[in-house]
Amino acid sequence: MNENYDSLNNSPSLELTTKAIKKLENFDWPQFNSEIHQNNVEDFIKEIDEVLTKEFNIFPSLLQPIKIKDFKLNIFRAREVSTFQNINIFSEHLYPPPYFTGMGRCNFPKNPVFYGANHPGTALFEVIGDKDFSSNQFCIAKWEIKESKLELFLENYLRNNLPEENIFQELNSNLTDKLDKTFKRNLDSDKKKALIKYLSFLDDCFINDSNYSLSAALAYRAIFRKHFTRTDILIYPSKQSLLKGVNFAVNPNFASNYLYIKRFYIVTVNSINKELGQFNISFNNYGVVERGLTIWNKITKKDNTFESLVIEDFGQSFYENLLQHQV
Repeated sequence: MNENYDSLNNSPSLELTTKAIKKLENFDWPQFNSEIHQNNVEDFIKEIDEVLTKEFNIFPSLLQPIKIKDFKLNIFRAREVSTFQNINIFSEHLYPPPYFTGMGRCNFPKNPVFYGANHPGTALFEVIGDKDFSSNQFCIAKWEIKESKLELFLENYLRNNLPEENIFQELNSNLTDKLDKTFKRNLDSDKKKALIKYLSFLDDCFINDSNYSLSAALAYRAIFRKHFTRTDILIYPSKQSLLKGVNFAVNPNFASNYLYIKRFYIVTVNSINKELGQFNISFNNYGVVERGLTIWNKITKKDNTFESLVIEDFGQSFYENLLQHQV
């Protein structure tokens, strides 16, 4: 689906797209300023829109509708234990209240989204960042989506080259075919190549924006689009994991209505190697949620429940490596 479908005939050629990208590579993008833009975020979004539509005429939004029951990706969110007021209150594991929300890759101040990751290790990489993690405990929550017959809308910034460790590496191997299907073959070969190049440029802008002004604008216009086809879950590469994992930015209303916590792990991070995408952690305890109550369990040597949960969430190879370190 593309909100600019009617204007595709005006989309630029490959030659013009290439020139526009070269022009914008060194462009001084508008910067979000809380004092100026806090009460008129939409006006700041328009500043970004005007730059892009001036050069490319269109602003594509390639949404993927999917039945909620067919969404099979795991969702994990991590947080330092010391930051909780009450770790047993589920809302503390959601997005922060607007008043405490700062600037993020996918959000503006006071405009929270729910951030998650597809793997607990990626969630840890994201929450730790470049901070000192020594002796700190972290809570990893596994989330699931409530059963529903409804559809959700996905959008992604995964169209560039990703490392082979990223499970979405081949997602866009047949992007040309997907464009044909989406636009009912109304794009000629030149414009398809131009659109793919344009989308790749947007992906680069999104993941390499250190200031977050541009990436937050791109995410905001998708997640908070004033239409039923706005993005429920935005998927993008995790920079903290060197693009080996993926993150989710979830519309806060979708998160509040459809996400629920399945279980928790309390861990201590012993070491991290981002280059290899490896981490060494010690499990302190784990909690299983039943009817709104968290049943916390100490970990014993022969805990079949813990074993099966770790294998399911962290992977078989991780669990085998964990056993080796415990011998």
